[in-house]
Amino acid sequence: MAMKIHKNWQYQLLALLLALFTWYLISGRERVETWVEMPIELVNLPEELVIREGMVNRLEVRVRGPKSLVRALNTKDLAYTMDMGTLQQGRQTLALQPANVPISQALRVMEIRPSRVEIVVDRLMSKEVPVKVNWEADLDPAFQFLNARTVPDRVELEGPSTLVAPLDHVFTKPVTVKGNQPRQWQGTVGLDVSAEIEVRPATVQAELEFAPKTTTLWVKRPVELLGGPVSQASVAPEAVRLHLELPLTLLDQENWRERITVTVPLDELGPGVYQRAYEVDLPPDTRILGIKPDQLRVVIDAPANATAEQTTPMQQENSR
Repeated sequence: MAMKIHKNWQYQLLALLLALFTWYLISGRERVETWVEMPIELVNLPEELVIREGMVNRLEVRVRGPKSLVRALNTKDLAYTMDMGTLQQGRQTLALQPANVPISQALRVMEIRPSRVEIVVDRLMSKEVPVKVNWEADLDPAFQFLNARTVPDRVELEGPSTLVAPLDHVFTKPVTVKGNQPRQWQGTVGLDVSAEIEVRPATVQAELEFAPKTTTLWVKRPVELLGGPVSQASVAPEAVRLHLELPLTLLDQENWRERITVTVPLDELGPGVYQRAYEVDLPPDTRILGIKPDQLRVVIDAPANATAEQTTPMQQENSR
């Protein structure tokens, strides 16, 4: 028996090869279906147009064909190409064609999902607009906002015309100012625009200024002589009237008038009669709107033991 098997091994090997070949033919003719996913590639899209809505990035394709070919599909190398050369502004429907699916002719495209896309196409435009700061703060009732500025103060927008055309300015992203009596806020902040709009530059340097609320008053203050021969000097008038812009926070303080001083320096002045301007020292956030009078008459007498030569008319002519 063993000798018989040994003699017929060639026929047995041939039978095995025929069986394998028959299996290959049968399995190769067996038809199967499967779903494959592939990206969409857009070509020839006009530079002045932009697709705003409706476009998908990937699609699914149901293919049918021999089992061996279906299994051999390399989906990583597949991409559906759409020619956008005839695209126009507005809403339009584009059909996805089986002929554009890049697979072997031995395979058949049975279905594409989605089978069509409805897109909205717009024209690109650019314009330059000013920037405004969008800020919020819980300010003390006695404080006020003064000014806001940005660097740069204008930015360039580029995007769909239906979004860019109506804009005559853009706001920054919201800025929250801490404290109820702030004086200044500075920082780098982005711009609050649609994600479909490109902004150049994307950020700006913003600055906000605040100050106390103010009121105006006429204040009468005495004149003080400083330095030099004060004991021999006199001034007329002895008080001046000041028209001031003062912060409301100052008026809430006791003895606020004493913080406003009027002085006349007498250094290097000898006996004589002089017309002198005076100096006014003010609290913070206070400014002068007007003064009455604008000059004072200062008289410096000679010392009691001075000789007649020390009080000559020439010295009295040293008025200023």
